[in-house]
Amino acid sequence: MYLRSTSIRSHVVTALEMYAEGITAKSVALALDLDTYPVQMLYQRR
Repeated sequence: MYLRSTSIRSHVVTALEMYAEGITAKSVALALDLDTYPVQMLYQRR
């Protein structure tokens, strides 16, 4: 995910909050309507 867009930044923040709640990367991607690969990469970096 590239952090140049405000909407992408908000998706990243939301994804990190969801990870903190114990939600998996695939579920986060589906909930935010994003491609699974970048979300999974973010999940691995946290």
